Amino acid sequence: VNPPRITSETSLYEVVEHMLELRAYILPVFDDKENLLGAIYAKDIIKSLPENKPLFNKVAGHLEIKKPITADINGVLGDIFTILREKGVSRVILVDDIGKLVGIVTRRDLEGGYLKPAKREMEKKRFSYLYGKFRFALFDAGEKGRENQPIKKLAKTNVFTIAHTRPKKLILRKLINSRYNSIVLVNTHFRPVGFLSNRDILKAISAAKPVWKVPVIVNTSGKKSDNGQLELTKKALQRFGQKLDKQVAVDRVELSIEESFSGVRNVIDIEVVLKIKFVSVPQILTTTHSRQLILGVREAIKEVERQFKDEYGDIDRTKVSMRKIPSPMA
Repeated sequence: VNPPRITSETSLYEVVEHMLELRAYILPVFDDKENLLGAIYAKDIIKSLPENKPLFNKVAGHLEIKKPITADINGVLGDIFTILREKGVSRVILVDDIGKLVGIVTRRDLEGGYLKPAKREMEKKRFSYLYGKFRFALFDAGEKGRENQPIKKLAKTNVFTIAHTRPKKLILRKLINSRYNSIVLVNTHFRPVGFLSNRDILKAISAAKPVWKVPVIVNTSGKKSDNGQLELTKKALQRFGQKLDKQVAVDRVELSIEESFSGVRNVIDIEVVLKIKFVSVPQILTTTHSRQLILGVREAIKEVERQFKDEYGDIDRTKVSMRKIPSPMA
């Protein structure tokens, strides 16, 4: 599996989406000639969030506090492996008989020193984990007995916590400013009721990505067209513009409407001029005539689609100048 091609021009949001998809939180950065320049770290992205107040506020708004996955502190290692595998999580919160928080154990805790899978299994596990397909190595004959070892021996008792009643912005800031990768939200009885990790912060950054909407400009002359029809037309052109924008960056869509009337002010012809202006390639323009606005616009869209297909049917998307969403970290 090849790493994503990240350059200094790649937007923050695209980098974060690659990290989330691959479950790899350190990614290489290349120049235009495919030379390695360095690496970008998820931790650095997260640490820089408070420097950009608007983005920080957006991320706080998109944060989703998860319900913690818990297990009994008196359980055994095999129980934790089962939870990690079935729930697809990387941490388990440990509680006592009355549900009070007493510790935490991570997948890394189980991988390190205490459990040592055969070399072949470890290599397979590490490779698949790096690309988002983590598989648990099987216990070999000499290690099976460890499934019944008390989880207490691996548990960390110094758990990073905060009261669940605190505002999301404060919770986010506290985790960012700490040396920890997660934080547990507790109630007044010190029972875990929420959980937030650095991966959750990355998800919130991805959710805060600005949504580009192609501008639609409508110019009318003569008798004013029905407002309802105009709104439907704008929505149709908006959808069409977004569709084209997925392949070639669209700057805007322009529609000009010229109405001709009979002596009694009845519309006998509507001229529709549809112009698609792209960011870095020539525009497409077409003209249609109809007695109904919607029909004229539909015909114009079909003609633009035909021209677009003729021009860009076999387009190599990597060679088209795509719109870049500026990185809020810059």
